[in-house]
Amino acid sequence: MLSDYLIASESDVQPEGVFIVDSPVALLGLYENSLRNIERNFSTVSVQESEMIIGLLEPEFGKPENSIKKYEEHSVYTAKTNNIDNLSHLQNIEIRLYTEPDIAWWKENRQNDYEDMNAYFIEKMADDLAKVFGDDVEFITTESRGYRANGNRHPHSWSIVDIGDLIQWMTQD
Repeated sequence: MLSDYLIASESDVQPEGVFIVDSPVALLGLYENSLRNIERNFSTVSVQESEMIIGLLEPEFGKPENSIKKYEEHSVYTAKTNNIDNLSHLQNIEIRLYTEPDIAWWKENRQNDYEDMNAYFIEKMADDLAKVFGDDVEFITTESRGYRANGNRHPHSWSIVDIGDLIQWMTQD
């Protein structure tokens, strides 16, 4: 959304490309997944994170059933309504969306399905953006690259990115 804002405001800083690394792009999806994680009560880490997310989103935006509009206004993307309005100024800007959809890891460690993952919402957003922006949208999935700095396997890590390739992409003319 920052890049969209910079372009719309005709700031001195004008992005020529935008990338994300397994970002939670859909606040509504994040909220709904958090409710499911709390109900599942499978992983202490997942429940604690989900309680924090609900604790941040509800006071700020309310419950979605009362006002989905607030979630749309403040979210990069809303999958339930296919809303990409907050990215509308990114037309003609190259967009890279990285994710590592390791379904087996998420199932084993959090009891999450693909529809509960950032990867799901990123893929849906990529599809919706591609319908409007065409070939400027690149959805990149990786496999077995996600590891934390301490060496622990975790697909929600910056290590999923091929740094050399990303730097080449960022510096191309």
